Amino acid sequence: MRKFLLPVVSCLFLTACSVGGQIPSEDNDTFFNQAKSHRYADTMEFTVPRSVGAVAKSFQAGAPCLNRRVEEISYGPRSGGRSVSNYRGVVVSGPGSVTLNLRRQGTTAVVGGTNAEYRLAMAEARAVPGGSRIRIAGPSTNYDDVYRAMSQWARGNPAGCPKFRI
Repeated sequence: MRKFLLPVVSCLFLTACSVGGQIPSEDNDTFFNQAKSHRYADTMEFTVPRSVGAVAKSFQAGAPCLNRRVEEISYGPRSGGRSVSNYRGVVVSGPGSVTLNLRRQGTTAVVGGTNAEYRLAMAEARAVPGGSRIRIAGPSTNYDDVYRAMSQWARGNPAGCPKFRI
């Protein structure tokens, strides 16, 4: 039973599974709240003294750094195979907010060749008096450099392109 429940619970949070062709957690508030309550996710919130427009420009400049293709070959006692993941940074602007999404599309031999695209992580800026409120959320392992870069871009600091440790 444990072997079945862990992938299902992880799948529901990390939006790696689609239900009826719809990908859950595309709403920023839902995604962030799910991440806050999930043990395998990280979240951070902070305020910066920058306008949403300035944060948007930083996100747009940094988003191309997230466009990556990662190939991995894994061998294990119960599973193994080749997986290919395509990552892309997508900036979405709305009234009084901007969101940088890290989206992943991948095929894995272990999962059976799925090719669905889903949101893996997000960095959102919302206008507040005196600046912008930043919220960052995503999986808790392997993406620390990505979150650090998103945080620095939101603050207006040059961060370069993050390393992917997949």
